[in-house]
Amino acid sequence: MNTDASYIDLDAKLNRTVGKVHNIIITGAREMGKTTLVKNIANKLIQLHNIEDKNVLIMANQNNYLDFPNATRVFKDNVKLLTLKDPDNKPLLIIIDDFIIMDFKLIDQNKLLKSIVLNSRHKNIYVIFSKTDSLGYNPIIRNQFDLVFSLFGCVHVKRYEYRNFFEFFKNFDAFNDYIKNMPQYTSFVLDSYLLDCKNKNKNTNTNDNDIYGYYKA
Repeated sequence: MNTDASYIDLDAKLNRTVGKVHNIIITGAREMGKTTLVKNIANKLIQLHNIEDKNVLIMANQNNYLDFPNATRVFKDNVKLLTLKDPDNKPLLIIIDDFIIMDFKLIDQNKLLKSIVLNSRHKNIYVIFSKTDSLGYNPIIRNQFDLVFSLFGCVHVKRYEYRNFFEFFKNFDAFNDYIKNMPQYTSFVLDSYLLDCKNKNKNTNTNDNDIYGYYKA
Protein backbone atom coordinates (compact mmCIF):
# COMPACT_ATOMS: atom_id res chain seq x y z
CA MET A 1 0.00 0.00 0.00
CA ASN A 2 1.37 3.39 -0.99
CA THR A 3 2.11 5.63 2.01
CA ASP A 4 3.19 8.74 0.10
CA ALA A 5 0.34 11.15 -0.62
CA SER A 6 0.30 12.62 -4.11
CA TYR A 7 -1.82 15.08 -6.05
CA ILE A 8 -4.22 13.62 -8.60
CA ASP A 9 -4.75 14.90 -12.12
CA LEU A 10 -8.44 15.73 -11.81
CA ASP A 11 -8.84 17.00 -15.38
CA ALA A 12 -7.57 13.71 -16.74
CA LYS A 13 -10.00 11.73 -14.58
CA LEU A 14 -13.00 13.88 -15.51
CA ASN A 15 -12.16 13.68 -19.20
CA ARG A 16 -11.40 9.98 -19.59
CA THR A 17 -13.50 7.95 -22.02
CA VAL A 18 -13.01 4.52 -20.44
CA GLY A 19 -14.63 4.37 -17.03
CA LYS A 20 -16.23 7.76 -17.62
CA VAL A 21 -16.91 9.71 -14.45
CA HIS A 22 -20.63 10.40 -13.91
CA ASN A 23 -21.33 10.29 -10.17
CA ILE A 24 -19.18 12.27 -7.74
CA ILE A 25 -19.68 12.58 -4.00
CA ILE A 26 -18.05 15.16 -1.73
CA THR A 27 -18.24 14.70 2.04
CA GLY A 28 -17.01 16.89 4.87
CA ALA A 29 -18.12 18.83 7.91
CA ARG A 30 -19.67 22.26 7.55
CA GLU A 31 -17.30 25.13 6.76
CA MET A 32 -14.74 22.69 5.39
CA GLY A 33 -14.91 23.95 1.80
CA LYS A 34 -17.38 21.56 0.18
CA THR A 35 -19.13 24.33 -1.78
CA THR A 36 -15.81 25.64 -3.13
CA LEU A 37 -14.87 22.13 -4.22
CA VAL A 38 -18.27 21.56 -5.85
CA LYS A 39 -17.93 24.78 -7.86
CA ASN A 40 -14.41 23.85 -8.95
CA ILE A 41 -15.43 20.40 -10.17
CA ALA A 42 -18.65 21.69 -11.75
CA ASN A 43 -16.76 24.27 -13.80
CA LYS A 44 -14.33 21.62 -14.98
CA LEU A 45 -17.18 19.34 -16.08
CA ILE A 46 -18.93 22.22 -17.85
CA GLN A 47 -15.79 23.07 -19.80
CA LEU A 48 -14.67 19.51 -20.55
CA HIS A 49 -18.08 18.29 -21.71
CA ASN A 50 -19.51 21.51 -23.19
CA ILE A 51 -22.49 21.54 -20.84
CA GLU A 52 -24.87 24.39 -21.64
CA ASP A 53 -26.03 26.78 -18.90
CA LYS A 54 -29.64 25.65 -19.23
CA ASN A 55 -28.54 22.06 -18.66
CA VAL A 56 -27.01 22.80 -15.26
CA LEU A 57 -29.57 21.84 -12.61
CA ILE A 58 -28.98 22.91 -9.03
CA MET A 59 -30.80 21.23 -6.15
CA ALA A 60 -29.38 23.21 -3.27
CA ASN A 61 -29.89 25.93 -0.72
CA GLN A 62 -31.18 29.10 -2.39
CA ASN A 63 -28.12 31.13 -1.41
CA ASN A 64 -25.55 28.65 -2.68
CA TYR A 65 -24.01 28.48 -6.14
CA LEU A 66 -24.87 32.02 -7.22
CA ASP A 67 -21.86 31.66 -9.54
CA PHE A 68 -24.19 29.82 -11.93
CA PRO A 69 -26.84 32.52 -12.56
CA ASN A 70 -28.28 30.86 -15.68
CA ALA A 71 -28.64 27.42 -14.16
CA THR A 72 -32.03 25.86 -13.50
CA ARG A 73 -32.79 25.80 -9.77
CA VAL A 74 -34.82 22.95 -8.40
CA PHE A 75 -36.33 23.34 -4.95
CA LYS A 76 -38.59 21.17 -2.86
CA ASP A 77 -41.73 22.79 -4.25
CA ASN A 78 -40.86 22.31 -7.93
CA VAL A 79 -38.83 19.11 -7.84
CA LYS A 80 -41.59 17.25 -9.71
CA LEU A 81 -40.79 19.43 -12.73
CA LEU A 82 -37.26 18.04 -12.91
CA THR A 83 -36.44 16.49 -16.29
CA LEU A 84 -33.58 14.00 -16.34
CA LYS A 85 -33.04 14.00 -20.10
CA ASP A 86 -32.35 16.73 -22.63
CA PRO A 87 -34.42 16.29 -25.85
CA ASP A 88 -31.23 16.58 -27.91
CA ASN A 89 -29.34 14.20 -25.61
CA LYS A 90 -26.96 16.94 -24.60
CA PRO A 91 -25.16 16.39 -21.29
CA LEU A 92 -26.77 17.48 -18.03
CA LEU A 93 -25.00 18.46 -14.82
CA ILE A 94 -26.92 18.09 -11.56
CA ILE A 95 -25.58 19.56 -8.31
CA ILE A 96 -27.25 18.25 -5.15
CA ASP A 97 -26.24 19.48 -1.70
CA ASP A 98 -27.05 18.15 1.74
CA PHE A 99 -29.81 20.66 2.40
CA ILE A 100 -31.85 18.91 -0.29
CA ILE A 101 -30.65 15.43 0.69
CA MET A 102 -31.73 15.99 4.30
CA ASP A 103 -35.12 17.23 3.12
CA PHE A 104 -35.56 14.17 0.93
CA LYS A 105 -34.36 11.70 3.59
CA LEU A 106 -31.51 9.40 2.62
CA ILE A 107 -30.51 8.93 -1.00
CA ASP A 108 -31.38 5.25 -1.16
CA GLN A 109 -34.81 5.92 0.39
CA ASN A 110 -35.81 8.62 -2.10
CA LYS A 111 -36.99 7.51 -5.54
CA LEU A 112 -35.87 10.67 -7.35
CA LEU A 113 -32.34 10.80 -5.94
CA LYS A 114 -31.93 7.06 -6.30
CA SER A 115 -33.04 7.27 -9.94
CA ILE A 116 -30.49 10.02 -10.63
CA VAL A 117 -27.64 7.98 -9.14
CA LEU A 118 -28.57 4.70 -10.81
CA ASN A 119 -29.31 6.11 -14.27
CA SER A 120 -26.77 8.88 -14.79
CA ARG A 121 -24.39 6.69 -16.75
CA HIS A 122 -27.11 5.77 -19.23
CA LYS A 123 -28.62 9.24 -19.66
CA ASN A 124 -25.57 11.45 -20.28
CA ILE A 125 -25.86 13.00 -16.81
CA TYR A 126 -23.08 14.16 -14.51
CA VAL A 127 -23.96 14.40 -10.83
CA ILE A 128 -22.16 16.05 -7.91
CA PHE A 129 -23.47 15.21 -4.43
CA SER A 130 -22.31 17.31 -1.49
CA LYS A 131 -23.04 15.82 1.93
CA THR A 132 -21.89 16.44 5.50
CA ASP A 133 -21.07 12.78 6.05
CA SER A 134 -21.15 9.47 4.24
CA LEU A 135 -23.96 7.95 6.26
CA GLY A 136 -27.12 6.75 4.57
CA TYR A 137 -25.82 4.83 1.56
CA ASN A 138 -26.42 1.16 1.03
CA PRO A 139 -23.77 -0.78 -0.96
CA ILE A 140 -25.70 -0.51 -4.23
CA ILE A 141 -25.69 3.30 -3.99
CA ARG A 142 -22.09 3.52 -2.77
CA ASN A 143 -20.92 1.49 -5.75
CA GLN A 144 -22.35 4.07 -8.17
CA PHE A 145 -19.91 6.81 -7.13
CA ASP A 146 -16.99 7.03 -9.54
CA LEU A 147 -15.02 9.61 -7.54
CA VAL A 148 -15.16 10.18 -3.79
CA PHE A 149 -13.83 13.41 -2.26
CA SER A 150 -13.53 13.62 1.53
CA LEU A 151 -12.62 16.78 3.40
CA PHE A 152 -11.31 15.90 6.85
CA GLY A 153 -9.16 18.87 7.93
CA CYS A 154 -8.71 18.84 11.70
CA VAL A 155 -11.76 16.63 12.14
CA HIS A 156 -10.97 13.07 13.24
CA VAL A 157 -11.78 10.40 10.70
CA LYS A 158 -14.83 8.44 11.78
CA ARG A 159 -14.79 4.67 11.48
CA TYR A 160 -18.03 4.55 9.49
CA GLU A 161 -16.41 6.77 6.83
CA TYR A 162 -13.53 4.32 6.64
CA ARG A 163 -15.94 1.37 6.38
CA ASN A 164 -18.10 3.05 3.74
CA PHE A 165 -15.40 3.81 1.17
CA PHE A 166 -11.83 3.27 2.34
CA GLU A 167 -11.41 -0.28 3.56
CA PHE A 168 -8.90 -0.95 0.80
CA PHE A 169 -6.35 0.42 3.29
CA LYS A 170 -5.06 -2.43 5.42
CA ASN A 171 -6.74 -1.04 8.55
CA PHE A 172 -8.32 2.07 10.02
CA ASP A 173 -5.10 3.30 11.63
CA ALA A 174 -3.24 3.15 8.31
CA PHE A 175 -5.93 5.25 6.66
CA ASN A 176 -5.97 7.70 9.56
CA ASP A 177 -2.18 8.10 9.34
CA TYR A 178 -2.44 8.78 5.61
CA ILE A 179 -5.04 11.50 6.19
CA LYS A 180 -2.92 13.14 8.92
CA ASN A 181 0.03 13.41 6.50
CA MET A 182 -1.93 15.13 3.74
CA PRO A 183 -1.21 18.81 3.02
CA GLN A 184 -3.50 21.35 4.67
CA TYR A 185 -6.70 22.39 2.84
CA THR A 186 -6.70 19.37 0.55
CA SER A 187 -9.33 16.68 0.10
CA PHE A 188 -8.72 12.96 -0.04
CA VAL A 189 -9.76 11.55 -3.42
CA LEU A 190 -10.68 7.97 -4.23
CA ASP A 191 -11.12 6.76 -7.81
CA SER A 192 -13.65 3.99 -7.16
CA TYR A 193 -13.66 2.89 -10.80
CA LEU A 194 -9.91 2.22 -10.87
CA LEU A 195 -10.05 0.55 -7.46
CA ASP A 196 -12.76 -1.77 -8.76
CA CYS A 197 -10.70 -2.51 -11.88
CA LYS A 198 -7.68 -3.41 -9.76
CA ASN A 199 -9.73 -5.64 -7.47
CA LYS A 200 -11.22 -7.50 -10.44
CA ASN A 201 -7.98 -7.79 -12.40
CA LYS A 202 -5.05 -8.56 -10.13
CA ASN A 203 -2.62 -8.22 -13.06
CA THR A 204 -3.57 -4.61 -13.84
CA ASN A 205 -0.81 -2.02 -14.05
CA THR A 206 -2.89 0.48 -12.08
CA ASN A 207 -0.89 1.68 -9.09
CA ASP A 208 -2.00 3.23 -5.82
CA ASN A 209 -1.22 6.77 -6.97
CA ASP A 210 -3.79 6.34 -9.75
CA ILE A 211 -6.43 5.10 -7.32
CA TYR A 212 -6.17 7.67 -4.55
CA GLY A 213 -4.41 10.85 -3.57
CA TYR A 214 -5.34 14.40 -2.70
CA TYR A 215 -6.65 17.46 -4.45
CA LYS A 216 -6.88 21.17 -3.70
CA ALA A 217 -9.55 23.25 -5.40
